[in-house]
Amino acid sequence: MGQIISDRTEERQSLEAQKEQIEISIKQLSTPLSQVAELPSGNFSIQEAAIARIKSEMELIDSKPSLPATPAPFFRFKDEKLRNLLEAEKINKIADGIRIEASERAKVSEAKAKLALELNQAIAALEKAQSDHQHQQYQHSLNLIRQQSEMQRQQYQVASLVAQKQEIESKLREITQIKSPVSGKVRRIKNLGQKDRQISLEVVIDVRQTDPIQSN
Repeated sequence: MGQIISDRTEERQSLEAQKEQIEISIKQLSTPLSQVAELPSGNFSIQEAAIARIKSEMELIDSKPSLPATPAPFFRFKDEKLRNLLEAEKINKIADGIRIEASERAKVSEAKAKLALELNQAIAALEKAQSDHQHQQYQHSLNLIRQQSEMQRQQYQVASLVAQKQEIESKLREITQIKSPVSGKVRRIKNLGQKDRQISLEVVIDVRQTDPIQSN
């Protein structure tokens, strides 16, 4: 009594191994994906400050009073001696003034040209920073889409594996050991037929004071 007279050991072991492998796969797929880091908002304060500084310097140059016009260089003294003594000196002073004025105007023009170049470079730097940020936003949106797709794929795979696991558990429940309910001796085993992969057998046990039993 109690001894196993029918078992499907190999099939049970195979199903249990499949179930264990599926459980491992489910655990692996259930590991949360690494989250896509939030993209910081665009900060262009450095470039904007550079543009503001250059414009301020340009306005400062434009606000300076213009140089006075050089007076007419020629005039005449009535006295010939005075004319000979003072006219050349006066002309030299006027010439010096003209040279100084030209030099100052050249410095102003050079400063304006330099600031204009710096302004163009600062504007280009701002536009590049804005373009780079737009590209980062585009890449970030692509990463979010990829992450969402990967999460959906994992969810689908987990659902499929859970269904397989449930099917295997159902098969395992069908695989039962048959133990002898009585003490006796097996006298005959008869094949009653097969349906799909299920085979029905009749086991006849001789027991004392008990009729033969049939076990499927």
